[in-house]
Amino acid sequence: MGWALNIAFLCSLTCCILNIIAVALPYWLYTERPNKAYQGLWQRCEPSLLSGTGTELRCEIIKLPPEFLDLVRVFMLVGLGFYMLATFFCFRYTFMSSDRPGFITAATVFITIGAFLCLISVVVYGSLYPRLLRVQHLGLHAGFGIAVCCVIAGFLNVILYCMARAKGDVD
Repeated sequence: MGWALNIAFLCSLTCCILNIIAVALPYWLYTERPNKAYQGLWQRCEPSLLSGTGTELRCEIIKLPPEFLDLVRVFMLVGLGFYMLATFFCFRYTFMSSDRPGFITAATVFITIGAFLCLISVVVYGSLYPRLLRVQHLGLHAGFGIAVCCVIAGFLNVILYCMARAKGDVD
């Protein structure tokens, strides 16, 4: 097998891991001014009004609305499912000496769909995040950045699959 397929498999695995971390991480948004506050896809932590110092955080599960947050969650999770399928098919073709080029075609299709779903999630969240926390000086943080890296790795993987086909590594 060619180096492009080996790197494509590692890229698929990286997409899965980054997507899991991004979905689970509670730091998509973060601020320290005027008080520390942060939020992920599932949980929001803001300064407690009962605390006189404002240093204690009150964390709560995010209930809908906003509706766009539900879209981001669903698309990230469905994208993860497509990344997992792509990783499985790439592994089958690359390391189990399969003679079925349909596995690479399936991996390419699945990774492309997963990358587009995660891209839509990142764009929607990035454009609508100011509605989430009622805090000034709000910035995007690690979870959002990891989700962006997940999308980049997904599209890089598609390029690697196409390179492997062009080189003749896939019949």
